[in-house]
Amino acid sequence: MLATTRMARRPDVMERERQFLTIMEEVRRVDVSRSKLTLKDTDGNVLGELRRRDADWCTAKSLTSLH
Repeated sequence: MLATTRMARRPDVMERERQFLTIMEEVRRVDVSRSKLTLKDTDGNVLGELRRRDADWCTAKSLTSLH
């Protein structure tokens, strides 16, 4: 179970949030590298990836793809 708070936003932003939360409910495994976090389901299928935006590994991450 994933608990979040939600704020009303533009419909496209709210849809992207809904997609992200749907994926997060399905994540069972992750692969971590220096520049990428890969989200996977129970069977190892890639659900999405989070990638660094710049060379500083401490910076905020961004959602770059949803499968």
